[in-house]
Order: sequence, then C-alpha cells, then structure tokens
Amino acid sequence: QATAKHFPGLGAATSNSDYGPVTIPLDAEMLAREDRIPFRAAVAAGARLVMLSNAVYPELDPVLPASLSPRIVRLLRRELGFDGVAVTDDLEVRGLTPFGNVQQRALLAARAGVDLLIFGVSESGWEDALVTLRRAARRGELSRDELITAAARVLTLRSELEDGPIGG
Repeated sequence: QATAKHFPGLGAATSNSDYGPVTIPLDAEMLAREDRIPFRAAVAAGARLVMLSNAVYPELDPVLPASLSPRIVRLLRRELGFDGVAVTDDLEVRGLTPFGNVQQRALLAARAGVDLLIFGVSESGWEDALVTLRRAARRGELSRDELITAAARVLTLRSELEDGPIGG
C-alpha cells in the first residue's frame, strides 16, 4: 500500500524539515488549487495512508506544522474525505524542535487526530512518547473515542495488508 505524502504539499519548500524548521508561504487558494491535486487523486484512488508534512503552512494554521495541527488533519478528513490512516512524518527531526520535546510533539499529534506516529531517530523516542500518551489518556487529556477510532483505522489497514497480495 502506497503512502501519499507530504500533506498538504511540499512543492514550494526551499529546505528540508529534517534539518530545520520549514514554512510554506503559499496562500490558501494556491495550496487548494495546486498542492492538493495529488492528494485528491490519491484519496479517490483508494490510498489508505496519508503522511502529514512537518512544515508550517501559515495560511492553514499560523502556529503548528501539519503533522501537529488539528486544523490541517480536519482539512484532510473533511475536505478530501480521507478515512484511512493519517501518519506523521518523523517526530524526532530538527525541524520540529520549536514545538517541544518528542513527548510533547507526540501528544500534539495525537490531539490533532493523527492515527500513527513515526519516530525514526531513536528507540527511546517512541518509548518516551508511549509513556506520555498513556498518561495523557488516563488523565482524560486525550479523547478515548478518538484513540479507539485511530486504533481501529490502523488495525483495519494492518488487516488489509495481511490479506492483500503481499501479506496473503
């Protein structure tokens, strides 16, 4: 299963968020008219995964990067009608350092409605994030219903992959 990435589009990026913060200064109309075209096509073709960008899109969310933004996740779900697995890009990259430590970023991504979080630098990244997410869930800082929905999406994808041509 292919992953459409990096929503809402990185065509205007002049640097890589792996190495530092990235801002995409396009207006909302340009983003809708050009950068969403491949994502609309991917969703229409049945894509089951969409990776969110780690860039900031001030016209869509003036503060948070797409991977941590409830506004941008809602845009993906509502405007594009995407009901598959929304996945972050790597939450450990330098471009996200202005948005807290790895645990804080994981919490922001989960609160934003992202289903699957990626930690590509260290093993302790995901372990620390898991502790934080469990604690937040127990305290009611994360919606139980939204966590269940996210888990269901991931389990459905896993089942599809196991039953498909690669896994079946």
